[in-house]
Amino acid sequence: MKKVYLASPYTHKDAIIRHQRFIDVCKKAGELMKQGYFVYSPIIHNHPIAIQCSLPKDWKFWKKYDTEYIKWVDEIWILKLLGWEESKGINAEIEIAKTLNKPVLFIDK
Repeated sequence: MKKVYLASPYTHKDAIIRHQRFIDVCKKAGELMKQGYFVYSPIIHNHPIAIQCSLPKDWKFWKKYDTEYIKWVDEIWILKLLGWEESKGINAEIEIAKTLNKPVLFIDK
């Protein structure tokens, strides 16, 4: 089974937008899982932890975690939600993937 790192924008000053991004990536991850992919999404897996444990919501904090998961997966897929092009995290994840020679694909919601 192909291991996919599903990246999406997250950080935003508005908690409602952050939560909607979480919901959108959950739905896409579920679709991909139904298709047989093994999906890791830093948003899906870490948003609830960040909320419950009052962890930072920015790339600076999560970079080390996300880098390890990018090393582990076969491909990184970018979910093109509104704001993806400006996302510091996504741009950094793409650079990490390129450095590790991991394929980067762009998918729609």
